[in-house]
Amino acid sequence: MLEGVASIPRLDAFIAEEEQNIVTPAFKRENEGVFWLMHETRPYMLVRHHKAMIYFNADKIEMASKELEELLRLNPSDNQGCRYMYANCLVILQQWQKLEALLEEFDEPSLSMLGAKALMFYAQQRSSEELKALKSELKQSNKHFIRILTGQEKYKEGPVYMYSRGSKEEVIMYITNGGKKAWLSVEGSLFWLRKKE
Repeated sequence: MLEGVASIPRLDAFIAEEEQNIVTPAFKRENEGVFWLMHETRPYMLVRHHKAMIYFNADKIEMASKELEELLRLNPSDNQGCRYMYANCLVILQQWQKLEALLEEFDEPSLSMLGAKALMFYAQQRSSEELKALKSELKQSNKHFIRILTGQEKYKEGPVYMYSRGSKEEVIMYITNGGKKAWLSVEGSLFWLRKKE
């Protein structure tokens, strides 16, 4: 963890150099929205995403959130998948309006978005029927999700390069993107998730 945070100055040096030579303010204005489609900007985008992950893992959630917001501004179609960790940042920071806007923008049945929506509804104490429906949707989306998140099913930690919907690897990817940390941040949510209805 400390090693990760200790690498931030090196990442910042790379980012500063890129912003001086390639990703200048004028370049950003001209190309905002298509950053991931340009080969010359990919290293810049990857390094900033890595920096956000380091901040997130070091519990510097606001700093991670700012990095991810900037990446989503530069690349709103989010081919990079920044929205998944960003959703978990917003849960932890309890920024519900921003999360609602994100969920509306990326209206998808992914595990990450379903998890974030369930946490938001639970934290805001929305109706039990809505929550019941969301829990059911999470169960149907991935049979391993609740069991892994609540510690009833073991999994092997490590990087996930590919996954299929409904697999254990999908849940591991969700956890890697901060999913478990988001659930732990909302008091009682894991108990609710595990409770049989």
